[in-house]
Amino acid sequence: GSVLGCAIVYQKRPSDGVRSEAARLTRDSYFGAVTLFLNVPNAATVVAEGHLTCAGLNADSLEHLVKPVMDFLK
Repeated sequence: GSVLGCAIVYQKRPSDGVRSEAARLTRDSYFGAVTLFLNVPNAATVVAEGHLTCAGLNADSLEHLVKPVMDFLK
C-alpha cells in the first residue's frame, strides 16, 4: 500500500511476543511488498494514526507494475 497521512508499523518481538513500534510511515511510504512478492504471511501490523488515505494493490497488479523493471535488470 501507499500512504497519505501517518501510520505506525508494529512488529512482535520474537523474544517475548510483545508488540513494539518498528517504524512510522508518512506520505509516499510503502508497505506490504515483501508479503506480495514472496507470498509469505505479514511480518508486521500497520495502524493508522489519525486520518489516513491508503492505496492498495494485489499481487498481480504489483507484478504488472514492476515486471518491466525486473526484466530490465535481468
